[in-house]
Amino acid sequence: MKPNLIYQDTLKVPAATLGEGIHYLPSTQKLYWTDIKTPRLFEYDTIERRLNVQPFSEPICWVNHTPPEQLIVGCASGIYEYNPVTQDKREIWHNQELAKNIRLNDAKTDRMGNLYFGTMDDKEQESSGSLFRLLGYGMAGRIDDGYVISNGPAFSVSGKTLYSVSSAAKVIYAFDVEPNGQLSNKREFIHFPPQYGTPDGITVDAEDNIWIACWGGYAVLCYSSKGTLLTAIDIPAPYVTNIIFAGPDLKDVYITSALHNMTAQALKKYPYAGRVFHFRSEIAGIAETPMAPIK
Repeated sequence: MKPNLIYQDTLKVPAATLGEGIHYLPSTQKLYWTDIKTPRLFEYDTIERRLNVQPFSEPICWVNHTPPEQLIVGCASGIYEYNPVTQDKREIWHNQELAKNIRLNDAKTDRMGNLYFGTMDDKEQESSGSLFRLLGYGMAGRIDDGYVISNGPAFSVSGKTLYSVSSAAKVIYAFDVEPNGQLSNKREFIHFPPQYGTPDGITVDAEDNIWIACWGGYAVLCYSSKGTLLTAIDIPAPYVTNIIFAGPDLKDVYITSALHNMTAQALKKYPYAGRVFHFRSEIAGIAETPMAPIK
C-alpha cells in the first residue's frame, strides 16, 4: 500500500520557535513536545484537547518516558527524570561537553527500551556531535560521531536496524543493531533530495516505512525499508521538524514545526509555522517502546 496522510487540523497551540522532540504516552493519550529555543515543554491531552505549557530554564530537546508514566527529558545539560507536577528534575546523565557548545538534540528507544540519543554543535558549524547509548546513571557510550547535527534515530519494526540522520550532510545512515546493543555495518541509506531541504526527525510505521520531516522542505517524505521514495506530503510550514504516530489505533500522526528566523512576510504567507499538524494515516504506526528502567 502506498502510504497516505489525510490532513485533519492544526492544533490550537502556541507556535514554537523550534518545535521538536514529540512523544506519545499511550496510558494517558497525551502528547509531549518541546520548544528548544524558547525553552518550553508542551503537554497536550488528545482526548480533552487541553494544553499545559511549562517553561524551562535551559533548552529542552526531547521527551521520553519509563513505565508507567515517569517522564524523561533531554536538555542541553543532560538527561533527567522530570515530574511535571512539581517540575523537579533528577539528573540521569550529565553532558560534559556543554561548555564546548555541544547540546543534546534528538533521541529514541530501541525495541528493548535502550535509549539512544544524539548531540550537535549548537552553532551548527563543527562536526562535534555524536550518537550515544545510555548505559545507566551517569553512563553513556559514544557509538558514532562526526555529526554537525544528529537527528533521529529510529528503529525498524524488528529492531535490527537503526536509522540515524546527519542533517548537515543530508544523509540518513543505517546500522545493524547487535544483540548487545552495539552498532555495526554503518552505510549510507538515503541521500536526501535537495528540493526537500534537510532531513530532520524520523519515525517508522508498522510496514517498516521510514517517515522523515523536511527542514526547509515544506513536507514529510516516506521511504520504504529498501530506500525507495514512496510519497511526499506537503506541510503548510517551511521548517518541519519531527513526526510521530499516536492515538489508540496509532493512525493519528502529529508533526512539529518551527518559526526559525522567519520574516513577517514569510509568517503572513505561512501563518501556521511553528504549530503542530494533525493527520490521519491509512497505515498504522508502531508504538515506541518506553525507556527501560535505569539501573
